[in-house]
Amino acid sequence: MWNDFVKQKSKPEFKEIRVKATASVMMNKNPSRLGPQGYRGMRPRWEQEMESGVLTKAHQISSERARDYIFARLKCDSSGALIVTPDMEPLVDNIVEKEKQVSQGDLEIRPGSDLLVEVLGPEHPGRMRAIGYNVGLKQSILGIKEKNRKKHEILDLKEMKAKQEEHAKSIADMEDKIASLLREIAKNNDDTVTSPSPVVNKTSLESTPVVDALDKISVPTECELLLPYGMVQRRCAKGRVHPFGNGIVHSTPLQKDHVKVSVDIIYGDYHSLHIPVPTSDADNLGEALYSFIQWPRHAILLTKTSYSPPSVEKDASPPTKKVASVMDNQVQQYQKSKQPSGCQQLQRGQHKNL
Repeated sequence: MWNDFVKQKSKPEFKEIRVKATASVMMNKNPSRLGPQGYRGMRPRWEQEMESGVLTKAHQISSERARDYIFARLKCDSSGALIVTPDMEPLVDNIVEKEKQVSQGDLEIRPGSDLLVEVLGPEHPGRMRAIGYNVGLKQSILGIKEKNRKKHEILDLKEMKAKQEEHAKSIADMEDKIASLLREIAKNNDDTVTSPSPVVNKTSLESTPVVDALDKISVPTECELLLPYGMVQRRCAKGRVHPFGNGIVHSTPLQKDHVKVSVDIIYGDYHSLHIPVPTSDADNLGEALYSFIQWPRHAILLTKTSYSPPSVEKDASPPTKKVASVMDNQVQQYQKSKQPSGCQQLQRGQHKNL
């Protein structure tokens, strides 16, 4: 196994790759010098050095992440103290200047950014500079201290669910308030008609229930059409309700609990109201104007009762025999008075002979 590995790495192709990688590494003038301890292992040492009073320009940086990034790339002198190398001076000066601008209000740090991002540019999507292993942008910049990424995700998910539940509760409360307000408006609106059971809904002109009145009409009767949907209904049109007849409207049998009506006037903006039983010519109330449609019985308000002309009174009993005989005698006397007597007939005969 080892011999195969040595043989593979000794090939000319790999040597060429190694030369390019070495040249690329040499271009990095400020490599990280943390060692195996990492940022967490070196922070206590850096804090102790800052308390000792031996400070450099890098120690003046107040941003913890930017300061750690610089400390990780500084060299140590013979005494072990950190020193700023010539290659690091431009970067340190730039960070110090940016921090001064922020403190004076000349520079505003954008959301999702910090001082180090402003100097070095955007972070790599998969890792964060000067933070350590397994910590991403959201956790570092927004100040989350947990080390495990999965814990961050669980906390974020719980927080999101809590916000969703709170939002759903606020929406439900708002819907209840709107429903209560609508009920109050409907109660105070003179043009609003509540929709109780059809059996007890009576017209203003008669005491007969609407359903019974619809069954008894024999001629087209004026009515108002109410909104057929919901518990609170408004007047939406005026028209006439027609007798059952053959039970056909536009070649369609009347549905259960529906009657045949004609639409004469549409109130307000109800022209686009979808009718309960569409026809081949009409889908909404505006298209059904001056035509016949089907309408639910419970959503009809009669405004006039059907009119039937009064019948002529007749004698309850036929004439008596006494009255009939008197009338016969009067007729006979009248006929006799019109006939000539015997003398008159003789005189007429003599005149005729002459």
